[in-house]
Formats: sequence, C-alpha cells, structure tokens
Amino acid sequence: EQTFEVRHCFQMESYELAISIISTEFADDATSYLVVGTAFALPDESEPHRGRILVFNVVDSKLVLVAEKETKGAVYCLAAFNGKIVAGINSRIQVFRWRDGEDGSKDLDTECSHHGHVLSLYIQTRGDFIVVGDLMRSISLLLYKSMDQTL
Repeated sequence: EQTFEVRHCFQMESYELAISIISTEFADDATSYLVVGTAFALPDESEPHRGRILVFNVVDSKLVLVAEKETKGAVYCLAAFNGKIVAGINSRIQVFRWRDGEDGSKDLDTECSHHGHVLSLYIQTRGDFIVVGDLMRSISLLLYKSMDQTL
C-alpha cells in the first residue's frame, strides 16, 4: 500500500526555507543522499544573503543530517555532477566535492565557482557541461575542466 504519510520531519532554523532538493550519490560513496538547499528569508532583506546545503541520509525512515555547508546566499538550485554537486547560489555557480572531514565525518568542500550571473535559478548538467538558467541573462553554458578543477 502506498500512502503520503509523514515519516519524519527536520526542523529548519528561524526564517529558513527549503527551496531545492536532489537525491544523489557522491564519488567513492555508494550511499544515496538527499541534498537540500535553503535560504534565510529575513524580513529586512530584499534578497537572501545566507543559506545552507544540508546533506541527509535516510535511516529507518528518519532523516539523519550527515553534513551541512553555510552559503553566502540562497541555494536556488542543485544538480548531481560527476560524483559531486553543483549549486546555484544567488549569482554564483559553485561545484562542491564530498570529502572525509578531519574527525572522520563527511563534509562538502568548495571545488570551484563561476560568477557573473544575475540570479542563477536553474541548472542542468551533461558530462562536463553545466547549463545555467539565469533570471535576466537567459541561458549560459559552462564547461568544467577536471584537470584544473575550474569552470
């Protein structure tokens, strides 16, 4: 039987909104994770200046927070990308790699970024290409250079 029964909830911080989500696996880690992008929509800000990327594992029908990364803006979109994730954070596109933290935990580490968009709202990936849908500048095609780890 299939239902839409709520199994577990994760409490966001005050003024924090979940605005993007993907399910992905990272390089060298076969675990399937839920990755959520958030924004802090403060009443006195016209545009969010802070957000987070939250990485969850589902264990026994419960969301377990595995890692979190503070961002300097709203995480409007997320996409799986060659064993990593790519995020549209306000006017930037950032690529994050999954790594082992110093204390044995998991962590997201910024690998590279691209500036120059107005508001990066949509991302699609194919191979080493990232297509960005921008609020004002239409569509941009970015090429990830794995040798240099640059966009």
